[in-house]
Amino acid sequence: RILNPDLAAGTYTITISNAGNDTVLPSNVTKTFTVNKLTPIINVVTNDVTYPGNIIVNITCDITGRYTVKIADQQIELNLTANIAKTVTFTGLAAKEYTVNVTYAETENYTSATNDTVKVNILKVTPTITVKAENTTYPGDLIVNVTSNIDGKYTIKIGNKEQNISLTANVTKEVIFSELSANEYTINVTYAETENYTSATNDTIKVSIFKATPTLTVKSENIQYPG
Repeated sequence: RILNPDLAAGTYTITISNAGNDTVLPSNVTKTFTVNKLTPIINVVTNDVTYPGNIIVNITCDITGRYTVKIADQQIELNLTANIAKTVTFTGLAAKEYTVNVTYAETENYTSATNDTVKVNILKVTPTITVKAENTTYPGDLIVNVTSNIDGKYTIKIGNKEQNISLTANVTKEVIFSELSANEYTINVTYAETENYTSATNDTIKVSIFKATPTLTVKSENIQYPG
């Protein structure tokens, strides 16, 4: 039995010769054998995050070498040591589902390998809308203060009136509604769904414009009978 652990992958021919002696004739035996390439096993672990969070990918393989990790249009090259996990981070991705693609390019002794079975989500955020307003008396204006934790465009509706505004995150904006009749109203503030944020509505705040009470002024003068 002959062992040679340092052979690269490939096809080899081995010849064993017997020079012979006084009682044995010379002979040769030739055999061909193949050392097959090994295919790396790539393991990928990751978890969903909420926008604008980063996707963190943990990668382990059984073969030391250079690997490529790709998510959408972002690509990271890294060197892995066999059976030692390594973490890579992807930033600036929009909210959606992604496939994590990890590849190993073919070398002298190893075949190419790919793990593209792991999917990960960046989940959309739902804006939190805060609305404050106070009752008033006709013909006063309704003053509405709106705050949100997300930048963007919002729509405010009261009765048959509507205003579109732009909000900066966590900065309150005052919006004035004029010429409304005396009544109770529901303030409806909405945010339309975008690439990274779900739609949102706050329609829980009610406000009243009270009817005005007329002020009557009466004047009279004394007169002398029979006036």
